[in-house]
Amino acid sequence: MLTLLTAALLTGDAQAFFPDDVSLSAMSTWQGNSVTDTALITDAYRQIVRELGSAVANKPAGPAETLGVNGFAVGLDSSFSFISADGVGNEPSPWERAHVDGTPSRLLWAPRLVVQKGLPLSLELGASAGYVAFSRQTLMSGWGRLGLLEGYSKAPDLSLQVGYAGYIGNEELELGAMDVGLTIGYGLPFGTIAGIRETQFQPFAGVGRLYVHAAPRLSAGEQEALGVGPVSGFKGSESFDEDFRLLQVQGGFQLTKGAFQFHAAGAYTVGTLASVNLGLGFVY
Repeated sequence: MLTLLTAALLTGDAQAFFPDDVSLSAMSTWQGNSVTDTALITDAYRQIVRELGSAVANKPAGPAETLGVNGFAVGLDSSFSFISADGVGNEPSPWERAHVDGTPSRLLWAPRLVVQKGLPLSLELGASAGYVAFSRQTLMSGWGRLGLLEGYSKAPDLSLQVGYAGYIGNEELELGAMDVGLTIGYGLPFGTIAGIRETQFQPFAGVGRLYVHAAPRLSAGEQEALGVGPVSGFKGSESFDEDFRLLQVQGGFQLTKGAFQFHAAGAYTVGTLASVNLGLGFVY
């Protein structure tokens, strides 16, 4: 049911939205006319990379508290990122330029399967696999978390996360995003019988950096003609560009009842886009 409702929201004519792949070569024309302004294409390409990197990057995995040495969790997540899909007046948006039909989805929807495992010393590892809906692209990611402060009744939990997410399967674009961030949160138990039938409510908030990198899978001549090329938020890269080091803030909550978990969170990549993440699963 959720899939059908989401599909109805994102599409008016289903045929116009598949495959919803990013096509760099499509940016050379618009409505049958050649686009000769390479500066225009360059700006559009850079915006797409920033937004796509923010959309596919690891989303809030849950509260600041780690799972503990014996903990294991598995669940399904869906992230919805509000990309700049609509143009202004007669000027197409970057996403319209990079879509073969010129009709990209308004939201970038990415469902994922997520697994997390607690380790000794307040460590936790996580991984996810998913795809970008209405496209042929898959998403793979992994992360590690360290509980810097947790388990104190009168102090909030604090954790550090480092991860990486890759956008896989696009014929014309290689892209990935590394995330580094801090999350703070607190657990608030409530219920009929404390410690037995109680529900755990855990609000959390965080801040971090995204380091996005991308490279066109086109020949050198095609890249020059379009005005596109490799870009990276990593300082050690030959294609380093400060515009691809992005600040992200986030916040949300998790509810745990027995083995069942539900979480909802929002993230905003400053100057780029906002996203919403919903997930449910089980913890053991």
